[in-house]
Amino acid sequence: IDLMGQNIYDYSHPCDHDEIMEILSSKAQENSVDERKSFFIRLKCTLTSKGRSVNLKSATYKVIHVRGHIIHRTESKDDPQGTTQRYLVAIGQPIPHPSNIEAPLPHQTFLTKHSLDMKFTYADEKMMDFLGFSSEDLIGKSVYEYHHAMDSEAICSAYKCYKILGIFNFNQVTF
Repeated sequence: IDLMGQNIYDYSHPCDHDEIMEILSSKAQENSVDERKSFFIRLKCTLTSKGRSVNLKSATYKVIHVRGHIIHRTESKDDPQGTTQRYLVAIGQPIPHPSNIEAPLPHQTFLTKHSLDMKFTYADEKMMDFLGFSSEDLIGKSVYEYHHAMDSEAICSAYKCYKILGIFNFNQVTF
């Protein structure tokens, strides 16, 4: 779906509007021309599971991982005020619900399962290739024993995303 020139609030879930507004209105770092953004939102999907189109009012919501950047541009070079406009340039990737994953996962992806106290109950054998831990090393241990302290903010953000959208996704975490 191409949203160029469209109001994102017409397509996004009402509960996500505050987060979108915060992302789009966040203050740039000093002398920053390009701000990178990565966030999850729910957007209306007009395709049914059978591939048919429905109108926008009947659409369901899908979780989309949006990655891009905000560009700051001065509209008029002759304007002494230097009015700056902000534009979001991004690409969204749908996140499949875990129960709907049919295709094999990419080779760089591994799966883990955890109890409520975040102890490993299942760890994919691929973890040995990526992290050097066998499944037996991890089962029964807490994930918090392995994450790097500098990743605490990313983990907290992932929990918030999970609470709101029902998906748990890390971009990069250091073990």
